[in-house]
Amino acid sequence: MSFRALILGLLGALGIAGAGYLNDSVLRLTALVGNHLPISVFGILVLWVIAANPLLGLLGAKWRFRQGELALIVALMLTV
Repeated sequence: MSFRALILGLLGALGIAGAGYLNDSVLRLTALVGNHLPISVFGILVLWVIAANPLLGLLGAKWRFRQGELALIVALMLTV
């Protein structure tokens, strides 16, 4: 795994935790992550794979995230 995947995963986890608190406690909306299939986490993964990763690939193959890095990012966000 790489350092950039660890940092991005931790930032994603902090973002989901902050958005979850804002969504659930402050705005009192329906739960952001309220079941066994958190759409917010997997939605971010799908958007990243479809939109961001190909754009990073245009900069060069080394900029594109590998499968293991994406798995680490999602695993860190799922723990939140």
